[in-house]
Amino acid sequence: AMSIGGVDGNGLYGRQTLRGNLAYGGGPHEWFDVEDMGGQRPHATPLSRSIAKRVAELFPKAAHARVIRSWAGFIENTPDGRPVIDFLPGVENVVVATMSSVGFGLSPASGHAIQQLVTDGRCDFADLSSFQLSRFDGLPKDWRRASGWIPNDS
Repeated sequence: AMSIGGVDGNGLYGRQTLRGNLAYGGGPHEWFDVEDMGGQRPHATPLSRSIAKRVAELFPKAAHARVIRSWAGFIENTPDGRPVIDFLPGVENVVVATMSSVGFGLSPASGHAIQQLVTDGRCDFADLSSFQLSRFDGLPKDWRRASGWIPNDS
């Protein structure tokens, strides 16, 4: 069994549920098509095929796991896949909080941290410096292409 807290790697985030199922999602390469890996139920979209392929790379024994349900939609995501929990620079009393990717699993603690930022102006139980918006200050304009989020031929 996987340790509580899950995995963050190979462009994926995920965890094992209490029932033993694997719950995974991912990016940034979700828009690139990959061949169907076969199995009991073919993966219907490039996104789900990509996630299945990357889960199997992390956990080879999961390569033929049956997909029991899937969901896809548009969500925001930061360039590094990490949440932002920070004050908005130049605007008084506005807290920015993004929770996609690994942020969903951090939601209970994140909610408490956000509450403390809003009510007390600081978080007293965790160091939020790695979630600051300023970590993207030097990000080049073509970061999506440079990081492989957009194919070079588009």
